[in-house]
Amino acid sequence: MRPMNLAVAKIILFEVKEILDELGIEFWLHYGVCLGAHREGNFIEYDKDIDLGVKHEVIVPRMKELKAVFFSHGYRMKAASAPFPYERALSVYKNSIHTDIVGFALNKLDRFSACTFKDRCTVHKASFFENMATINFLGKEFLVPTPIEEYLESEYGPTWRIPQSNFLMRNYPSTVHGYWAKTEYSKKFKDMK
Repeated sequence: MRPMNLAVAKIILFEVKEILDELGIEFWLHYGVCLGAHREGNFIEYDKDIDLGVKHEVIVPRMKELKAVFFSHGYRMKAASAPFPYERALSVYKNSIHTDIVGFALNKLDRFSACTFKDRCTVHKASFFENMATINFLGKEFLVPTPIEEYLESEYGPTWRIPQSNFLMRNYPSTVHGYWAKTEYSKKFKDMK
């Protein structure tokens, strides 16, 4: 993927926000869009997509409705399920902008999202997503994990304040290999087979 057209990305972000707000689905800025909002007050110029987080227990039961509403607004989409036996994330596409709406499941004191890479999960303290803060980003209010700087360090490491155009997801400190097998979900679904 090549970097986004930032003017178009702003329009899409606001439209996605409007859809999620109208549906009453609480979400937060995640990954690069959160980093850019806090560090630069804008999208990161080399970012390739918009990432939003939603609690797993909120997005999963609303997936069918979400897909219908995004479709009615002209979005193409693709849902993700693995390793879960049901859809738990939605990628929506419009005007060459890719937006990921990812469910973060609760596992003890963590919230995690399974990555597209085999046996990797993005893992954060669940407390980051309780009592989230509001940030003004491009003229609209958005939720962000708190404390924001601790969250960003857990995502990108201690050098998160320094722009790095070649930062790869596999280098994120929050990417944990083998995490899925340790979750209650893994045990539950294994027993269902």
